[in-house]
Amino acid sequence: MPDRSLEEYFFRFSIVIRTFEEKYAQSNEFFVNSNPLIKFGITDAAIEYSTKNNYLVLTNDGPLYGLLSNKNIAVLNFDDLSKSNILIN
Repeated sequence: MPDRSLEEYFFRFSIVIRTFEEKYAQSNEFFVNSNPLIKFGITDAAIEYSTKNNYLVLTNDGPLYGLLSNKNIAVLNFDDLSKSNILIN
């Protein structure tokens, strides 16, 4: 990605991110109830746990993508999007 495109991306993202609503969960909420924690780690378990609210997950983590897509959870592979120039144009 050329430097100018990267700057443009971050500029656009800095505008869009202000509209995001952040939610938090304590680790003891998903630590007990999430099997992926054992194999994938606490961050991936938290992401998987958060999908109970029907959120779309955007990731470039192959194993996490596989875990979520196998559970029919809405997930997009960031690498696939960036290769198609969807995020830049």
